[in-house]
Amino acid sequence: MGNRGVPLVALDMHPIIDLHVDGAGKVDPNLDLVKGHRGKLLHEKMVETVAEKFVVVANDRKLVTRTRWKWISNVC
Repeated sequence: MGNRGVPLVALDMHPIIDLHVDGAGKVDPNLDLVKGHRGKLLHEKMVETVAEKFVVVANDRKLVTRTRWKWISNVC
């Protein structure tokens, strides 16, 4: 079981998801957003692709003047 009693299952067991809710990394005044910048991009894209509805949630701490930013990557 995952958080709050929601069962965790493999994505291939449910090829269609009714609703996917996720948070944004950054959101600009035009509601353009950046997400998936912390290594989860592939997994998030796979889930978003099979979701019937996709909702992005963000609060005022995620607001930026524009969504362009520098990507910093540490490769070991």
